[in-house]
Amino acid sequence: MCLIVGFHWLLAQQWTEIMRIEMVDSTIILPVADIQHFAFDYVNEAEQDTTVYIPWDDLVAQKRCVLLDLSQQNAHNEETGEHSRNVYSAQYLINLAGIPYMTTTNIVDAIAHASMIVCASPFKQSTLSNSEIQLLKKWIEQGGVFVAPAITNANSYLCDLFGLESVAYSKERRTFTWREEYLKEKELAYFDEPEERTISLGKARNTTAESIKTYGYQPTTAEAMAYFDSTNVAAVLRHRIGAGTIYTFGILWRDVVQRSQLGKNTTATRITSNGFEPSADVYAFFLRSLHAKINPVSVWKYTIPQGYESVLIPTHDCDSRTAYDEMYWVSEYEKSLGMSAHYFLTVHYFRDQGYLSDFYNAETKPKARRLLEDGHTVGSHSVCHFPDFSNTDLFPATVVTKEAYAASAHHDKMIGITQGGSTWAELGLSKIIIEEDLGNRVRSFRSGHLCMNKLMPMVQQAVGYTFSSCYASCNVLSQFPFHERMENDWAGAQGVLQIPLHISDVINANPMTDSAWNHAPDIWLNVLEKLQRNYAPTVLLIHPNRDWKMFAMRQLVETMDRNKVGLYNFEAYGDFWLAREKMSFDYTYSPDNKSVVVWTNEPIADTAACIFAVDIQSDMAIEEAIFVDATGQQSKLQIQKMQEGRYLIQK
Repeated sequence: MCLIVGFHWLLAQQWTEIMRIEMVDSTIILPVADIQHFAFDYVNEAEQDTTVYIPWDDLVAQKRCVLLDLSQQNAHNEETGEHSRNVYSAQYLINLAGIPYMTTTNIVDAIAHASMIVCASPFKQSTLSNSEIQLLKKWIEQGGVFVAPAITNANSYLCDLFGLESVAYSKERRTFTWREEYLKEKELAYFDEPEERTISLGKARNTTAESIKTYGYQPTTAEAMAYFDSTNVAAVLRHRIGAGTIYTFGILWRDVVQRSQLGKNTTATRITSNGFEPSADVYAFFLRSLHAKINPVSVWKYTIPQGYESVLIPTHDCDSRTAYDEMYWVSEYEKSLGMSAHYFLTVHYFRDQGYLSDFYNAETKPKARRLLEDGHTVGSHSVCHFPDFSNTDLFPATVVTKEAYAASAHHDKMIGITQGGSTWAELGLSKIIIEEDLGNRVRSFRSGHLCMNKLMPMVQQAVGYTFSSCYASCNVLSQFPFHERMENDWAGAQGVLQIPLHISDVINANPMTDSAWNHAPDIWLNVLEKLQRNYAPTVLLIHPNRDWKMFAMRQLVETMDRNKVGLYNFEAYGDFWLAREKMSFDYTYSPDNKSVVVWTNEPIADTAACIFAVDIQSDMAIEEAIFVDATGQQSKLQIQKMQEGRYLIQK
């Protein structure tokens, strides 16, 4: 079988008239340029000049996802203003779900090209014309599936379409909870933890702050799948129309995704550290499960390398003289496991007046070099580890020399204020120092105290960082990586990849001590197992300044299921995620051969990202999996059964 580079739309037979297709002996002859026009509009079509031959009789039509952007119809600006980043947020959710999709701004095109539409934009009375609403309704009646964010206000046509009679706006709602009778539905398959069944929206720990915008519904013909707080006000509706279904959420995508990534919805955080907080991820899990529900075979980009269900990613903040003296305990243990851990180094090379000693010196530098010799990677943990680094006014982007910064930078512990600080120095100078002293390339940064100021994204990008880890996952309500924005603002361009940390030796409620640390591995394991069930990574932070912290880490490693949870390097996982982001793909399934064929839009040199999960219905089977990259290179993929109805296919 000759295979293909990208084709989203030829699988739905009723739409073949929109393509220039020639039939030859039951085989479709389709120009690659036409496929790419619909599937990957950002691919350079001029580079592709071959023709693809697809045996039509072998193919099972798969429902495809279309992201519908109605910003123009709503007069919303995606780049700035109170209605910005709805499209980005919806894209992020679909990309996290890992399913193939296209984006359009035209409702007619969306209907023509998909059987599953995710709308990025909220609906108001004027968003669609009455004729467009009727067209959409007819498409749903014929089997289409439509997912919408908030209905902000509704006329009779919208009320009829979504099956509701009224909408109530509020910024006081704290949660929504899935109704018990719907938890066995396939679209809610991931929601097996209390934190996923009740979603935090805001005001979790602060009764005075406002929550995010929410829109509560009173249904008529729709079903209420979830309610806000302890009320009968619907948060999620499911409206069956003919053979199809509409799902309506009472939130804006921007408020549950981009707001959280900016760290601007911390009132929704139910636990600040060493906890499980998936309130921004549940929508992606919903879309992935919905895609599997309406497809006999659903293929999605997997979120963990090497076929594990999770990976434990040890990271270490070396921010004291004791850490440099004691870190060999952890380093040697990790080396004995054959793994590469990641060390963030604070390079405090001068004595601050009453704050920190000059612990990065001729005596400790060889200990840092030993980390590289043991196979670990090294990043920056700032120069001075200042506790008020989040105050942008105190830390301009001033470029300074080592000598000038040593003379000017000072933290007054009595008043808690830093003088002479520089964001550029903390990020850029620290990077230069490490690279000059150790000879490695510094690609990653973690700030002291996990501080984040408005200049950091710009400086990180300017001085050449690739990764950042300055957020706890609980504070951004997400378990997965995302890109920072310049000035940490809605209007900012995207920056480096932020990889949040999940578990650490900083346990506020019950701190670890030399005589009481055995409780920590149990806490960590509980979080890890919840992350594992969502195929999420587990980033561990250990300050390597006490040998008993290594003992705690060892207990975790020995207790977790090493067959399902691997040990992985921080920067290697970042590279895996960037490759996953870059790779667009499509797939088809041949029931005769029980074969899945996956193809991508670009040549794949690094095979780490070439890993896919396949959800299949009970009457289907997979006996062969083939991968085709943009150059036409074909390779067989290994097939691994994960659980009933789910396989992994990978190189």
